[in-house]
Amino acid sequence: PVDRRRKARSLLSWLIRQYDAFPIPRESRGSRRSLKLCIQILLKGRSLLLFPEGTRSQDGRLGSVRRGISLVARESGARVVPLLVRGSFHAWPRGAWLPRPAPVRIHVGQPMKFEREDTSDSFVERLSDGYRRLAIEAGAFEVLRDEPWRGAGEEGAEEPRRHSLIPGERELLPTAGGDSSVTCTAPKID
Repeated sequence: PVDRRRKARSLLSWLIRQYDAFPIPRESRGSRRSLKLCIQILLKGRSLLLFPEGTRSQDGRLGSVRRGISLVARESGARVVPLLVRGSFHAWPRGAWLPRPAPVRIHVGQPMKFEREDTSDSFVERLSDGYRRLAIEAGAFEVLRDEPWRGAGEEGAEEPRRHSLIPGERELLPTAGGDSSVTCTAPKID
């Protein structure tokens, strides 16, 4: 099983690189270099897609947002646009050698910035709340770990909002959910 996981990680790493992307190592020294590279990319005015949970979900539900995203947001000044990728857990669950056909939907949340009064922890909490709101608005209750969504999505609930990203602005596009195994980039989302 260990050898199979190593092969799957190698395949995923190769696939990520084919899309002009790079995996961020989990060990602290390598991840700091990678986060600095993320900041440089954003300071050059390019968009960046980042998976703030650091790994794919074990069960298809939202995981904890890691603090590295707050460093990138603070140092770059980029807007953070939460993306909820729904369905990729079923398309490519952990342990599966290859993806299988399944519908995958991307839901776009409210853009936010790292504010002067934010700490890393407060920004991570705001972003986590944004993902929970986005899941509720999208009716993606299956990705939530807690129960405050009960009753949401029923008659009278707010419709999901659509957002346009302004071309030419720096945007940090983090995704979340068990559904964070599929990468997509788009300079403009309507």
